[in-house]
Amino acid sequence: MLRSWSLFIEEKVVNPLFEKCPKQFGIGGAIPPKKDLHHFVKWPKVVRIQRKKRILKQRLKVLPALKQFTKTLDKNLENTTTGTVNIGSEDCAELVENTSLQF
Repeated sequence: MLRSWSLFIEEKVVNPLFEKCPKQFGIGGAIPPKKDLHHFVKWPKVVRIQRKKRILKQRLKVLPALKQFTKTLDKNLENTTTGTVNIGSEDCAELVENTSLQF
């Protein structure tokens, strides 16, 4: 039952009148095929600035004390923290002592 694939595959007939001559794309040769020049487009200034800014933020290390101001708070967290921010650090320490005395 086993048959060889050579019976099913036909050999290509080569015409001796047509010779293969591959293209030479070097200097003085054939013109190369068109390439994708998407990368070399002159992008709008806004897009260029956005991309440069993103790359700089990835490369530079920012202190945690400064990085906290890069993102805004969501509403739930904002409502809980506004009271402690307005009180100040000295009054906040007193509040912590008072609440610990109550428990």
